[in-house]
Amino acid sequence: MKRIRIGAIAALVATLLAFPAGWLASLAAVEVWIVTPHSPETVGLNQELITAEEAKDPRRVLEIYGNPVGEPIRVLFVPRDRIVHPKEMPSLAILPVDKTKGENPLQLQTVWFLARWATAGAAVVGFLLVTVLVIAPRRRVAAERPETKDPR
Repeated sequence: MKRIRIGAIAALVATLLAFPAGWLASLAAVEVWIVTPHSPETVGLNQELITAEEAKDPRRVLEIYGNPVGEPIRVLFVPRDRIVHPKEMPSLAILPVDKTKGENPLQLQTVWFLARWATAGAAVVGFLLVTVLVIAPRRRVAAERPETKDPR
């Protein structure tokens, strides 16, 4: 019974802490543009060929360093030295990611997805364990009652 009580408390605490943990993680997130990287030689050639007018377009600047993958996303636990701030547009943060090498940065949206499911799962487990804690003593009391014999 003591283990069930500890499990119920742990599940309820996990239910309460999943979203604050996601919020704390979001404070460390960095918004980047993910690109499939070009070779260093291609990047050098692209930097020489870009015009001043083209350098004003963020998409064109991204294409210097690689093929852009969608819109900017927020990622966690990426070393700062992996993020490229191009000289053509220093306000951009580009993260070259080579999926063929198994590189997959942790996205903030993944953390929120896990937080939702962790909250739901921990709430269900906590509810079931609390239910066991409430029902088990009642059954024990019912089993300990002496049976009354019918005097007829």
